[in-house]
Amino acid sequence: MAPLAGKNQIIVAPHGHSVTWDPEDFSTRATFEKAFALSKWVGANLDIGHYTAAGESPVDFIKTYHDRITNLHIKDRQKNKSKDKEDGENTPFGQAVTPIAQVLQLLQKEKSALPAFIEYEYAGTSDPVDEVKKCVEYCRKALA
Repeated sequence: MAPLAGKNQIIVAPHGHSVTWDPEDFSTRATFEKAFALSKWVGANLDIGHYTAAGESPVDFIKTYHDRITNLHIKDRQKNKSKDKEDGENTPFGQAVTPIAQVLQLLQKEKSALPAFIEYEYAGTSDPVDEVKKCVEYCRKALA
């Protein structure tokens, strides 16, 4: 896809997961860097929950590659327990290890225009609209 993206001057931004055992999957800094090396038209759709579950720091990645990231998916997730399975649980915001507040504060500090989307993927205790409202409130408090 990289040659086609370059020819048409369209950014291709793969979405990462936490499948670290597959070298063809986007999951770690090394796998994204390998993709970036293909073309300046290859970016990243960084899911900070998956990236954290893979054992990586989304804050460090954003600091280094902010110009290659097209958008962020914001969710809270535990790190994977297994080396061959995506088993880090998605949780309500603030209940796992994804540094959501630090990521949002970095974007705020840098006055970044990088879009950050809430990705609701956990089993909530209320309806999805109310759960997303809780996520938004968590983000507001992190930025206050």
